[in-house]
Amino acid sequence: MQMESTPQLSTPEEELAYLREQVIRKEAELLANHAEGREQATIISETIHEHHSAPTEILAPEYKISEATANSEADAILAELNLGDGESAIKSLRQTMEEKGIKNALSIMEKLNDPHMADDFHRYLVRYIAAGLPAAGIDERSPRFRALHMTLYEISLPGPKSDEPNARQKSLKELISGMEQFYAGLQSAGEPEVGEPAYYALELAVPADSPELQFYAAMPNGKKNLFEKQLFAIFPDAHLEPQPYDYNVFSVRGTSLVSTARFAENPALPLKDYTDFDYDPINAITNAFAKIEHAGEGATLQFINFGE
Repeated sequence: MQMESTPQLSTPEEELAYLREQVIRKEAELLANHAEGREQATIISETIHEHHSAPTEILAPEYKISEATANSEADAILAELNLGDGESAIKSLRQTMEEKGIKNALSIMEKLNDPHMADDFHRYLVRYIAAGLPAAGIDERSPRFRALHMTLYEISLPGPKSDEPNARQKSLKELISGMEQFYAGLQSAGEPEVGEPAYYALELAVPADSPELQFYAAMPNGKKNLFEKQLFAIFPDAHLEPQPYDYNVFSVRGTSLVSTARFAENPALPLKDYTDFDYDPINAITNAFAKIEHAGEGATLQFINFGE
């Protein structure tokens, strides 16, 4: 019987495509054999473990890193870990993966002998591989599928630093005027694009596992650059962090309540013009959210802007 030839992977792109092909093949085999379905993440995880255990001959000679190189890079990452900088260590491992491929990065990770680091990197790899895979059993034209083509951002707007010269707190009218420009610049984010939702969302939330009020924005992937440019143009000191995992305001065995509000009259007429405000109306919301229990309770206020 002729043995299946061993692939000779020579670039990170080839290796990533190979792993995704393996996942698709396994999913197809399960479907053909009417086997009990397993989550895609589980299949990807198994594929990663198999790839890590596979002989190094699967990599082309010029693509395979030497033992000395692996030890050197592992020592550098360990130095970051010993300094307590786990985030930089993970970033270094991701950079190694992008430059030298997944199997080489897994070899370096193994030398670290750090279970926590290995778990974090493995979960990142599962998401990384899954990002380019088709979603099985989902109609790409459905609203649910389109909603997957969005990026969630966590936003923070720090106040002025007291040690900076001429530092001052912006007036309420300045802040609202800036937000007015921000909303106007985002109008095109609600315009429909093929395969993406025709809306964006701004959210205030207290996740069930966090005591802090957090601000979020969910944007169609095709409008991410527009959103980032608009935000930094109006608020250059803003901190913007993409969040691969959505927050959760629900608690186990808890009760959920939802409220909606509608205008009683023509929505083109504002409830109140911002020039009439002497105080920030969002304070009433943030004060109410501040009373939420730090554990077991959560809440969110979501504003959705739909395209024409």
